[in-house]
Amino acid sequence: MAVLEGGTSAVVAEVGAVSAKGLHVITKPIDHGVLGHYRIAPSTGILGATLAANAQLLQFKWTDATRLAVITYIEARFQTLTKFTAATLTDYGSLDGIVIRPTYTGGGGGTALTMTGNNAKVRTSMGTSLVGEIRVATTGLLTAVSATLDTQPFCSWTMTGSTATSSATVEQGNSQGGIMYDADNGGGGSHPLVLAQNEGFIIRNRTVWPAAGTGMYSFTVHWAEVTAF
Repeated sequence: MAVLEGGTSAVVAEVGAVSAKGLHVITKPIDHGVLGHYRIAPSTGILGATLAANAQLLQFKWTDATRLAVITYIEARFQTLTKFTAATLTDYGSLDGIVIRPTYTGGGGGTALTMTGNNAKVRTSMGTSLVGEIRVATTGLLTAVSATLDTQPFCSWTMTGSTATSSATVEQGNSQGGIMYDADNGGGGSHPLVLAQNEGFIIRNRTVWPAAGTGMYSFTVHWAEVTAF
């Protein structure tokens, strides 16, 4: 049996005892040392009809040789801007997150996020992000990362349907979003995605878009940068 004694209170909590004392716990974020925690929330441009299947919409590249990126949360939202034809609406807005393991090569296009200075920090005293590159699509897909991608997604988000308009041949997709990945959604023992040098991930749409319609995505990504994990 182990015991824990609380700071200046001198109260002993017996771990595993049948009639143990209550233990007051404050859960804090991952210890970042001289590095930090970061958050981004970029949006794509207006994406047009017939967007290709597996079009890469967000690219996250980690290049630091000695530190690690710990991905803790990813959220996605889709907004229809022009009505879509009803032909292939089943899965047109759904997304997959795919891990890239060594070595991340290629990629590009779209908009590269500014990560210098205080950008993306959740506290000013934290260090400037060491992330290699984050890109988001503008009005078309990003130049594909040419490295070997994991076969299966590590996270995904599926649209829950669409709303019919007065026309029988046209549907209006709902504005909707949801959590793609949350390191704590399996409980405190869940292991987050940890990226080493020249690793990363992409977010891509799952199926080709219909012949008419436009929309845009927004993403939220949280991560910590640490010396060890």
